[in-house]
Amino acid sequence: MTTALCRGALVGFCFVAASFGINYLFAQRGARLWLIDAGYHTLQFTLFGLVLGLWH
Repeated sequence: MTTALCRGALVGFCFVAASFGINYLFAQRGARLWLIDAGYHTLQFTLFGLVLGLWH
């Protein structure tokens, strides 16, 4: 289960947050807004990892 949580957080941060970062830099949005949006989706993917870890 710990592995699933770590993998979910890693995917959320590395793929989703990085993708948001590129878009936010292009749109010239602030880092604070990026932290809110990227943090939300990182948490979401961490919960996905938790559900999949408990299911398997």
